[in-house]
Amino acid sequence: IGGIGMAVRQSNTQPIIFATNTSHLLSSSRFELLSHTDLCAVIEKDMISETSTLNRMDLMAFRISLCVGFLGQFQHDVSEKRTNKLPVSSSKFHQLFEKVPEHQAAVDPITRPLPHVSSAEQCTGEAIFIDDIPKYANELQLFPVQSKVAHGKIIKISTKKALAIPGVVGWIAAKDVPGSNLWSIAEIENGCADEELFPLEFVQYFGQIIGLIAAESTSSGLAAVRAVEVEYEELEPILTVSKALKNDSFHGQKRYLKRIQNANTEVDGSRTKESQVCLGGQEHFYFETHSAIAVPSREKNEMTVHFTSQEPHNAQVIISSVLNVPQHKIIVKCKRAGGGFGGKERCFVALMTAVAAHVLRKPCRMVLERGVDGDTTGHRHEVRASYKIQYGQDGRIHHSNFAFDVNAGASTDLSLVWLDTLIRRVDGGYTLINFKGEGVAWKTNLASNTAFRGFGSPEGALIIEDAIENIANDLGLDSALVREINLTRMGDILHHGTVPVNEDFLIKCWNECLDQSNYWKVKKDIDEFNEKNQQKKRGIAIVPMKFCPTIACKMLNQAGAFIRVYLDGSILLSHGGVEMGQGLHTKMVQVASRVLCVDVSKIHIMDTSSETVPQATPTAASCGTDLNGHAVINACKKLLEKIDPYRKRFPEDTWEQTISKAYENRVPLAAFGFYNTSPLDYDFETNTGSMFNYLTYGVGCSVVEVDCLTGDHEVLRTDIVMDVGKSLNPAIDIGQIEG
Repeated sequence: IGGIGMAVRQSNTQPIIFATNTSHLLSSSRFELLSHTDLCAVIEKDMISETSTLNRMDLMAFRISLCVGFLGQFQHDVSEKRTNKLPVSSSKFHQLFEKVPEHQAAVDPITRPLPHVSSAEQCTGEAIFIDDIPKYANELQLFPVQSKVAHGKIIKISTKKALAIPGVVGWIAAKDVPGSNLWSIAEIENGCADEELFPLEFVQYFGQIIGLIAAESTSSGLAAVRAVEVEYEELEPILTVSKALKNDSFHGQKRYLKRIQNANTEVDGSRTKESQVCLGGQEHFYFETHSAIAVPSREKNEMTVHFTSQEPHNAQVIISSVLNVPQHKIIVKCKRAGGGFGGKERCFVALMTAVAAHVLRKPCRMVLERGVDGDTTGHRHEVRASYKIQYGQDGRIHHSNFAFDVNAGASTDLSLVWLDTLIRRVDGGYTLINFKGEGVAWKTNLASNTAFRGFGSPEGALIIEDAIENIANDLGLDSALVREINLTRMGDILHHGTVPVNEDFLIKCWNECLDQSNYWKVKKDIDEFNEKNQQKKRGIAIVPMKFCPTIACKMLNQAGAFIRVYLDGSILLSHGGVEMGQGLHTKMVQVASRVLCVDVSKIHIMDTSSETVPQATPTAASCGTDLNGHAVINACKKLLEKIDPYRKRFPEDTWEQTISKAYENRVPLAAFGFYNTSPLDYDFETNTGSMFNYLTYGVGCSVVEVDCLTGDHEVLRTDIVMDVGKSLNPAIDIGQIEG
């Protein structure tokens, strides 16, 4: 899933080979009595046949080995089952976190492991997602018609048969867009709108939505989709980085970063390693697919859009552009998103639904099927990274040079920002003092790749860890020793920014994880195990990480929160962050509870809406709590300025009595808080300032076992030590870390 998989469905299907000889052998004798030699012989005979299209003998040998391995494992399991010796795996889990200080007030929920505020509803199925919203009167369903080619010119679209089907109301395409048919996630940041909402003349990737069928029922809508006839002039698609390079097909400008802190670090005996890492794509696979309901008003082009999104504000801005309607007439709401992982920043589903509702003047609902979601929403970026590393005899890295070729897909999306970030996050948990990096976002005929959990950090970590392993192998050192000598330490200046690291927590996490995992003893035990076992092998690795939980754009480091208190003492809180399972609303309730000194049960968050908090920053980059939490604090402090005089005057009063007295004296019981004082000041052009206000650190150690015949693998043990500061909610944070 992901990568080029979505674009090559049109490739020829490989023939199925029926294993006649293998079948005959398996049915001729008791399975456990068959020898590996016999199995190899018949499988090879079946695979190397006239119908086989595989010419490379190394791949053929691999397939034969794999088939024999699976049958051998099955043979072993059958034998074990008959003698009742199948092992029963047992798992043990331990979570350790900082204790709540003894002096902390009982009503103060900060640092306490409270459950997620909607965990009960989500576990019982009562939580409301977009498609759980009851059907509106006269509501229409929208069904996408997708491109059947990866690249082509649209010659003709015939919808006559489709529109004749009973229950079909209309066809929505590019000609129906009243405003701009071009959009982009990054339009606000860089003004680059280069993706067509509906294709006018050319389709750019397989599965691209050409238009929508609006229907009264699912059956009529799906029948109409099948009845739409699209004629193409097929064009040669560009699917890979290699082909994009040959065709000089790219987005934007080449990205560069250079930081030389000590050019004279080269010492006698220095070595150089060059290598390449190729990373494939990945599908987000959130529980709730992209879904939207657009409800038009009967006057003044007003519209409310319910959308599963990480950034309602961005959706509002682009809907406004697409409809050519001012933003103050567009409201975008999200009660919760059923998972996001970066994939809910793209908003074409909301845009298309809004266009349909605007044109047809009826509520419209569009819920992507899982396959359509995978076709159209983009994936983790494919990356081909080449590197050249110079290092000393002790494994310390002196110079590093990286080149990144990124498969961005059909439009810019966030690919240029993502590439800039990858270049700055390729250091993983290490400090690269002399660094050169460059990269290109290549334009291909794939659904535009987009933000994905970690936004360059997982890819960067994998690339630098490949280099670390190569260094260790070359020097004959344990990779843990090479990792430790290159760890980021206090006082280091990273290859991005000019602010030194002001803490030394990574080495503390490292040492604690070494002790907790008993790394060196376990490593010795594993070596002994591997000497005695042929089929199964074990391995151990300990890996550090650091992460800057910020959006490195000063403009986006702002947030708002709106708090209202009602006469019964209940509190309604709104903020600009989106709840998507990560527990953001829970933490915001905890923050408000501490500042107001009231129980968490009195505070409720309804949804996230552009109506209550305008210009909200996207919930991304692990900074939702930092930004919105400060806004909540500021809102609560404003409210307390008005309420505290009554608390001090009547200290024995309950919260409800205090609110009643404040209301009787015409005190405003609502306040808006705004946060814009983040010191973040990084400049991408000059590589000065800081990309982070602070860093989070972690070290993980895992022991794995691999079956060399089948590739089956099992994680036998994992130890993780994380420093995330003083956790607002250890239960939620541990859940995030383990997840």
